[in-house]
Amino acid sequence: MNTDDLPPRKRIIDEAATWYAELDSGVADVREFEVWRDSDPRHAVAFAQIVGTVSLLDKVKDGQDGEHASSFVSQRMNRSK
Repeated sequence: MNTDDLPPRKRIIDEAATWYAELDSGVADVREFEVWRDSDPRHAVAFAQIVGTVSLLDKVKDGQDGEHASSFVSQRMNRSK
């Protein structure tokens, strides 16, 4: 996906999600990720948001903390509109 056409916030979130997927699958260059993350505070925030969201989704999948996760997901979906 070409992220150049996205607004800055959406581009950063998309990049963070890509980094997460690549790190999770073991194909990312960790040093390149660290350079990206450290190059802009918004990168670190976006990556932390991705990690937090994945953690909550894992809890929902496992049947844990469903009420909190559902509330969080609803809030996120409403903010992105």
